[in-house]
Amino acid sequence: MGRRSTGRIRMTSVLLAAVIAVAGCSSDADEQATPTTGAGGVEYRVDTDGAGPGALRAAETMPLLDRRVRANSQLALRVKYVSTDGRTGEETETWGAFFAPKGPAPEGGRPVIVLPHGTSGVLGECGVTLKSDLGDLAVTAASWLQLGYVVVVPDYQGLGDPDEQRPTHPYLDARTSGRNVIDAVRAARYLVPETGTRWGALGGSQGGQAAWAANALAETYGSELDLVGVAALSPAADVSGLADLAASGTMTVEQYGLYNWLLLALNAENPELDLRRFVGPEVLASWDELSQCSASRGAQRAEVLESLSADELRPTSPEAVTELRELLRERAVPDLPAAAPTIVIYGGKDELVRSGWTAAAVRRGCARGDVVHTQFQPAADHGGIDGRQVVGWLTARFDDEPSYNRCAEIERAG
Repeated sequence: MGRRSTGRIRMTSVLLAAVIAVAGCSSDADEQATPTTGAGGVEYRVDTDGAGPGALRAAETMPLLDRRVRANSQLALRVKYVSTDGRTGEETETWGAFFAPKGPAPEGGRPVIVLPHGTSGVLGECGVTLKSDLGDLAVTAASWLQLGYVVVVPDYQGLGDPDEQRPTHPYLDARTSGRNVIDAVRAARYLVPETGTRWGALGGSQGGQAAWAANALAETYGSELDLVGVAALSPAADVSGLADLAASGTMTVEQYGLYNWLLLALNAENPELDLRRFVGPEVLASWDELSQCSASRGAQRAEVLESLSADELRPTSPEAVTELRELLRERAVPDLPAAAPTIVIYGGKDELVRSGWTAAAVRRGCARGDVVHTQFQPAADHGGIDGRQVVGWLTARFDDEPSYNRCAEIERAG
């Protein structure tokens, strides 16, 4: 027992800044623009004979990778692996950044930490594995590597191709991103032979949704793996309420970008979707600018968003509102029992994902019988929550300690 406590104190000191970095998630991809790694990487030979989810299909080096990650890795690769489209069930391929720590593996194999990232965009070129700082996750990745964990930063389906400038990513589709997260663990086991089956996930914003979704899917989709717990910070668990805010003209400017990227993704998935039912002509005329995620186009995108009026983003009829609400609800965290405990931390001044939406998602999890620990921070905005509690919580899960469950309190509070 004493040895476990000592390990947790060490982990807390190492990961404190890292968790704060994950908590500082942003919906604005312009802040994440950094040099690409894909442009300078060279092919790295891996075993591509495997089949099914997690099987490897290609790999390349990451020569421009953040030095802190490189210094703590014995292996650092950008890898294409097999996953599953959560909407169609079809086999897909997605990219992820994989890092193996230095030193000998412990008995039973190395544990895995998956770090699903926050919003980076909807175009293929918007993947964080193409960025030297991994979309601000480099510090977090380096910290877990120091502690002996295999670390994976998955790009979600449709992201990670530096030459793809179309909206190929099913943005905020939890059924897909959750599978991408689980399959990243499988891919790590193909890539790093000493990788064990125990894993956890920590994500903010879109990454919080992906981590939470992976927990909901793990019992049926990843049952051969041992998920110990997930941490979801400011998670976009269910943004279907955005349709009603658009109808009432009460979206924030932060939500304008979220709304447009969701429509871009929905239209790419269903070209017959008539966008004129959801946005006005000024928005449609600026569709190219609104789709961008690069630093060179980021300022232009921000200017367009700030120039829009609520009327330009208002669905044209009650039927359009209902349709959009249902389309967004289908992308929410699946309504399935979680395989492991979840901690959810969210803020009362979140201008992107309303706190009421997150609270409702927590209540649904409790109704399913999930073990959910929550922390509501009334003064925090989307990227400003204090995530220090997550450090001790996650390490306790790897130590096989039970999580505190707040569901009884939540149910009593109504």
